[in-house]
Amino acid sequence: MVDALLAGHWNTADVDILASGEDAGGQTLPSNAWMALRRLGWSVTTLDGIRVNDRIVRMAQETAGRTLRSAKWRADLTAAVLATWPADPSKRTPEEWDAVRSAAPGARHLPSSVIKGRTRQVAAFVREHGRLPVDVFEAEDVPDPLTCCCCRRVTGSRQPSNGTRVIRAGHCCGCNCRPGLIRSRTRTGHGCPARSRFRRRFRPRRCCTCPPCA
Repeated sequence: MVDALLAGHWNTADVDILASGEDAGGQTLPSNAWMALRRLGWSVTTLDGIRVNDRIVRMAQETAGRTLRSAKWRADLTAAVLATWPADPSKRTPEEWDAVRSAAPGARHLPSSVIKGRTRQVAAFVREHGRLPVDVFEAEDVPDPLTCCCCRRVTGSRQPSNGTRVIRAGHCCGCNCRPGLIRSRTRTGHGCPARSRFRRRFRPRRCCTCPPCA
């Protein structure tokens, strides 16, 4: 159901409508993605003979709506990169850097690595097709909502030597994410559980380089 919704609305017009926050009548769309999709009339189709609980339908609409909303920023940035396509994509001049930052909304203080990543994506499309893409929706395939961050599985283990409980995040898909330590809790102090103290250490890690996180 999520794949059908994304495939049917993976275009500039529908993403702009959803991101605008207003329906055809000028009324404000609800903040919940599934309610916004229902207000716009973007329904979910199921296979013949299969009855799906409305809660599952709402979950599918929420997932698809959030994915489409998040594509708006990438679409605007890719449009700015295409509008100010440099003569040499591997090395922009200072004037070309100013042009792309002026064209993209909120890109004045955007890290250069983000713009370079979009430039490499467009350059790869040019090498394959011999032309520039029309927009990000032509340069990118319809995303798989179950890839990477959404399909993490969490496993826990305890180190017998120091009593540290380690929680690790893995992935059940085929992306090239590296599972990393997301939280560890070390037990210190007294042996009584009521008087135990825990020291938490957090080590944030950048997700990966697979398409949904790029």
